[in-house]
Amino acid sequence: MVQNGGKGVSIPKLSDLNATVLSSALTDGMSNYGEGCLHEPMRIFSDYGTNEYTINYLHQQPHEVIENAMIQTVQRASKCIVGIMERCNDTQKAIQKHLPFMAPFFKCEEHKNVGKVKKGNLTGEQIHAIEQVAVYEAQVYQLANQMLDAQILD
Repeated sequence: MVQNGGKGVSIPKLSDLNATVLSSALTDGMSNYGEGCLHEPMRIFSDYGTNEYTINYLHQQPHEVIENAMIQTVQRASKCIVGIMERCNDTQKAIQKHLPFMAPFFKCEEHKNVGKVKKGNLTGEQIHAIEQVAVYEAQVYQLANQMLDAQILD
């Protein structure tokens, strides 16, 4: 929505969309590069990454597809340094520990491309709609947090 908004076009806040429109915007929305905004870890790490329909509608795929996407994502991500935006300082520690030559280039205090859309509060119905379409992304996020914890400790 931001990329297609253009100059002078009002960009809707997620909190202004009803649950049905919000769910549809998340599953059907595409960037100028033809990529959706759901399940980015599966897009990067699973064999389904080039199939936008499968990735964006992962919550509606057969169990075998979901399981394969999840297993591939977790297995492949576990071989990487996991970074989590909200845990920038921890990510920085992991980089310092495992890739010290990159540490000077990773700065938590730098913020680029800060969005221009003001945040709003989501209703329970909106949150539920997001949880329904992003259920597997949320699971991978929990595992990524565990991976980051392990990378800091090991």
